[in-house]
Amino acid sequence: MAFLTLFEIDEFTGGKQALAKFAQLSAQASTEEVQGVASNFMQGALSRNVSLWAMEQFAELIRAGFDTNGALDELVRLNPETFSVAIS
Repeated sequence: MAFLTLFEIDEFTGGKQALAKFAQLSAQASTEEVQGVASNFMQGALSRNVSLWAMEQFAELIRAGFDTNGALDELVRLNPETFSVAIS
């Protein structure tokens, strides 16, 4: 009940939704930090010829409720071999 009241999640909330909600509650990164991560993310995608895949993955995380920085950080965490230079 407390989690539902405070975070709008409960035991029936999907994992993606719960992570997205917590990502929204976390402190917002500065615009400069996000721009740096976004630039490195796109450079990594372009240099590995995975631009479409990268954008689709990013869009999926945004639809799941992640903010821009949270989605970029999650992609880097899940795919370090592709976006190793994009760590914030």
